[in-house]
Amino acid sequence: MKYQFQWIDRISQVNQTEWNRLTANLDTPIFNWEWLYCLEESGSICPDTGWQPSHLLVYKNTTLIAAAVLYIKFHSWGEFVFDFEWAELASKLQIPYYPKLVGVCPATPSSGYRFLTLYPTQLAELTPFLLEEMEKYIKTHKIHSINFLYVDQKWAKHLNQKKFIHWQHQNYCWQNKDFQDFDHYIASFKKNQRKNIRHERRLMNDQNIKILTLTKSKITKELLDLMYNYYEKTNQQFGIWGAKYLNRKFFHLLYDYCKEHLLLFAAFLSNQKQP
Repeated sequence: MKYQFQWIDRISQVNQTEWNRLTANLDTPIFNWEWLYCLEESGSICPDTGWQPSHLLVYKNTTLIAAAVLYIKFHSWGEFVFDFEWAELASKLQIPYYPKLVGVCPATPSSGYRFLTLYPTQLAELTPFLLEEMEKYIKTHKIHSINFLYVDQKWAKHLNQKKFIHWQHQNYCWQNKDFQDFDHYIASFKKNQRKNIRHERRLMNDQNIKILTLTKSKITKELLDLMYNYYEKTNQQFGIWGAKYLNRKFFHLLYDYCKEHLLLFAAFLSNQKQP
């Protein structure tokens, strides 16, 4: 066999350094070993919450050359792609819809999913082999579909060639159109909008409120604990439509494993102790 495949049910079962070699050429940290570890180790993403990690590893000899972040799902929550109507229709037709195999970064509606490869030039070659292995896997484990969410658009063409159905889904993404600074940015707004924004910013100064951007060593455990409180409170306001998939332990683990990739905005009173 040209490649050797291995399925794992926890990201901790693969070497951290070897995995991160596969993500080194990505523009996002959400597929790094550390981020996925925090999701799983915290219990936020685990079988008890309807997410069974089933990551696929590809080796050539003893070298990890590719991987796919995958989960067996028993519901559709946490994907931010709403296929509940499909599940309801399948139920009426008495067709099993769950479990399904999903390629996604859990609880993160951020585009960029694709298979991970040691070198970008390997992606086109390896994608068909991974898809073939997944098809064997779902047949063996009685899984009813393979789904990839928020995919990288360049990689999506490889799925189209394998007759995957492309589902267009609306989302919003802010892009920096070569803005030089904040004033340059708000110059693209209407006059009244610029006026209101500047007024609100002046109010912060009038109330002696200072807003800081915090990274790396400036981020404390206490701030991440506070972030969880805000996260929980915000979701409570939306009731059943909330998106509370992460627990407090996840935020605590971020301090130990992902602090280098975090950015926090924090507001302080001018006389308040700051990081």
